[in-house]
Amino acid sequence: MSSSFSDLPPAPLDAQEKEKNMVTVISAASTADALTGTFTERLQAALNEKYTVNMRRSVQTCVLLEADRCLKKHYKRLKAFQRKFALHDTASDIVDTLTFIPPHFRREIMYR
Repeated sequence: MSSSFSDLPPAPLDAQEKEKNMVTVISAASTADALTGTFTERLQAALNEKYTVNMRRSVQTCVLLEADRCLKKHYKRLKAFQRKFALHDTASDIVDTLTFIPPHFRREIMYR
């Protein structure tokens, strides 16, 4: 009984290979919508217009990345402590624009 490698079933993929091979299909309309609009609109769409308490750290990360993007060109002329303060202040201002999140949850986003 001879067998070749082509007769064998494919080996199961590990988690990393599965993640690499995953393909997300996004329609052209949703891609165009994701690239336009304000940060608040894009984040609201990403969260399916629903916010729950366990999303705090994820929203905080998105807000900090957006604040960093906004401040990129100003970092050169700021000292380290000024950068940290500017980043936090900008992120806090961005959080205030997230009107789809109730005010009592907005206050908690920038904790820690």
